[in-house]
Amino acid sequence: GLWAMRKGLDRLLLSFAHARERGFAGLLRIIGCPRESLPAALSRVPGVEWMGFVDKRSQAARFLQMVSECDLGCLLSRAEAGGIAIREYHALGLAVLGSDTGGAPAHMLPGASLAVSVEAGTEEIAEQFLALERDRARLLAMREAAWRQRQSCLWSASVEQFLRFWPHPVASRASLG
Repeated sequence: GLWAMRKGLDRLLLSFAHARERGFAGLLRIIGCPRESLPAALSRVPGVEWMGFVDKRSQAARFLQMVSECDLGCLLSRAEAGGIAIREYHALGLAVLGSDTGGAPAHMLPGASLAVSVEAGTEEIAEQFLALERDRARLLAMREAAWRQRQSCLWSASVEQFLRFWPHPVASRASLG
């Protein structure tokens, strides 16, 4: 529904369909959004694997396997506060195709990401898929860059960064709970 549109799932599916019409042979794995929650024009795009909702807490291993089997993580949001999915993709060594909205670009690793304008149309996004398929060496280099930098996407790295500038000992702070 509305969540899927804000996250740009319609943009992703329409661009993927357009790329397939132009000869793209890749597959698209959708995790989290039930197929039946989208209009028929989007839910019937060929070459899409609908995985449904996967609970990251109770099915963590399944979720990690499903994501890490992919070559490219995609987040084409129209509005984004942070884009934490981008960090998850990179932490697993995936290249990323993401929109340049909100805080999403701050999570994109250099050499491992492609940022597209939030205003990008179906043709422009489809061309990104086709270009990566034509230049597998580039996609591999992006994945290698993500793998080399993956530690920077883990929460432990974020906590270490935070503690470098936090002026007070953490143990002396009152609980916020």
